Amino acid sequence: MFLKIGLNVDLPFDNPIIIFMILLILILLVPIVFQKIQIPSLIGFILGGSLIGPYGINLIQRDSSMIISGTLGILYIMFLAGIEIEIEELKKNLKKSIIFGILTFLIPITMGTFISYFILNFSLLSSVLLSSMFSTHTLLTYPIVRKLGIQQNRVVAITIGGTIITYTLALIVLSIVISIAKDSNLANFIFRASFSIFIFFLFVLNIFPIIAKWFFKNFEDSILQYVFVLTMIFVGSFLAELAGFEGIIGAFITGIALNSLISKNSPLMNRIDFVGNSLFIPLFLIGTGMLINYQSFLEDWNSFLIGFIMTIIATVSKFLAASLTRVFFSFSKYEGMIIFGLSNAHTAVTLAIVLVGYNFVLGIDEQGNPVKLLNESVLNGTILMILFTCTIASFVTQKYGEKLLELSLKIEYPLYKEMYKEKILIPLKNPQTVNELIQLSISSKISLEKDNMYALIVLDTEKDDIHSEKKIKPLIDFASQIASATEHNLNKIIRYDLNVINGILNTIKENKITDLIMGFHKKSGFLDSFLGKIIEGILNKSEIQTLIYKSRQPLATHKRFIIFYPINIEKELFFLDLHKKIEAILKNNNCKGLFFCTDSTKDFLLQYYQAQVPEKIKFKIYHFWYDLPKVFQNLQKDDAFIIAMSRKGFPSYHGFMEEIPGLIEKQNKDHSFILGYPRQILSDRNETIDLDPSLNKVLEKPISKIVEQAKKLKKI
Repeated sequence: MFLKIGLNVDLPFDNPIIIFMILLILILLVPIVFQKIQIPSLIGFILGGSLIGPYGINLIQRDSSMIISGTLGILYIMFLAGIEIEIEELKKNLKKSIIFGILTFLIPITMGTFISYFILNFSLLSSVLLSSMFSTHTLLTYPIVRKLGIQQNRVVAITIGGTIITYTLALIVLSIVISIAKDSNLANFIFRASFSIFIFFLFVLNIFPIIAKWFFKNFEDSILQYVFVLTMIFVGSFLAELAGFEGIIGAFITGIALNSLISKNSPLMNRIDFVGNSLFIPLFLIGTGMLINYQSFLEDWNSFLIGFIMTIIATVSKFLAASLTRVFFSFSKYEGMIIFGLSNAHTAVTLAIVLVGYNFVLGIDEQGNPVKLLNESVLNGTILMILFTCTIASFVTQKYGEKLLELSLKIEYPLYKEMYKEKILIPLKNPQTVNELIQLSISSKISLEKDNMYALIVLDTEKDDIHSEKKIKPLIDFASQIASATEHNLNKIIRYDLNVINGILNTIKENKITDLIMGFHKKSGFLDSFLGKIIEGILNKSEIQTLIYKSRQPLATHKRFIIFYPINIEKELFFLDLHKKIEAILKNNNCKGLFFCTDSTKDFLLQYYQAQVPEKIKFKIYHFWYDLPKVFQNLQKDDAFIIAMSRKGFPSYHGFMEEIPGLIEKQNKDHSFILGYPRQILSDRNETIDLDPSLNKVLEKPISKIVEQAKKLKKI
């Protein structure tokens, strides 16, 4: 058969340009068309694959290149599930994950074995193997959950945890069945499998983070970082297969291992997300669709009947497991249906189990035909089951995910959506600090807006001209590129003013800025202050919330932040705004937080949390200002610290704050830190608030005397 396109080519196409063109057209058109008719794109990719595949119009063969791309797609899905899961949430709901994992394994395998043995008349061994396939599922609809932004909901974490458990149990059953079929030593097999699995988990969860942390610290090139992550996915998957697992479990565990090192809002995460969702995951779905052979159901009604029964068993059993989990833990209807939607799709492992059974020959019958553990009707029926379960799962996840999102927005974001118009200003000067300032700005964002960040460069009206503007333009363009890599639009401002302080203050007023994020001042001499004239001038004349950041390693590589709240911080009018900023930094970088505060501040925060403090947040009580050095004593490798500061004349201000920069300079050389100033209304300033006299003698007098004498010498 020939098709004319200026030249004669056979079908299926073997020209790589034509093949890739067809695939890209399909990846482009499916979301456009299926969004119009309000059907999840996942179904469109599967149907599209069946149309262009060997059992459709035969444009493309499901060859090794499609299999490799599809393999990467399912590995990507599992890796994303591991890297985006809230580890603390997973630990918190570990028992629930185990219970769901056992339910979603036992109910399908029990129901499936009974029906396969007594109704379909399969052998006991074949019935158990077939039923282990029902118990597995693929997180095929996880991209829908990610797109809706509900991937950190508790039931998503529980379902992902349960998925790993049911995978493990199903693969153990598969191994046992094959071992029995081969008449192998079962006890020896179980011992070897348990040992290899233990070594795999130990190695990946402990060694992978060390390797990744070293790499991210030493190589900042974004392309190298992405290739490194891709390599780690495949290494983890390969090690899982060596241990006797499916590669997809290795990809998931690799995701967990790198979870704390890749920030959710980083350019690297955006790149991982973009390539996976735009190419590899669609190719996996298209490849899955290519397996669907419609003709086999018309030629063999037994295949259709078996496929129909398999679909009923898989769907009903998974629905029962999800429903029981919802009842046991008092989840809402929407949450229960999300569990069902995530756990009903059968693809990768399901197909792997069936192919193992189909390729395993038990013997030869009287006609000389091979007797297989699972026959061709089961293989064809599996394809039908894959199509229907993926379709049902996609519709359910889309429908109830939207309802859950709508409910969560009403509960969690009423204040920020309606009232809090967050605008972040980032003054730029030093090219070496641009990347980290942008990362901190993105990590500390509370609002969901993508265009509320402003980069500013101030030029001197008298000294600078158009040539100066041309010289500094690459700097602000570079900042814009970093923000764009995370799908954020950076508003670029280059302005002329009398000086930098006036330029920043005027920009704050003109653009109604709510948050200011600045790099730390580099001290130029003995008489120079630690914060520098620019920062001090802005703090004295501006009342907006301000973060001053000194980076000593990439933000995403920190494991923990130690936060010091001064006495009476809870009396600041906008203290909670600062606290929410710190919460965002912890959450978006997967960091734990140890808060040093007084009893009254802790009580205030407990009331804010309604006594339900997040797992990652711990409190440590202090009583006097001279306990501050203990913060530095608690610092460990990969820790950073945040000290909440105050402008003079406000409730949380203390004279010792003047000495904090000197203390940092003496006792901290290796750790990143942030000084955070809450928003403070300058007209409310009370100049009588000052230091406790008893502490003057202990801490401040020696340093302040030196500073005073230095100032006198400067005047002379």
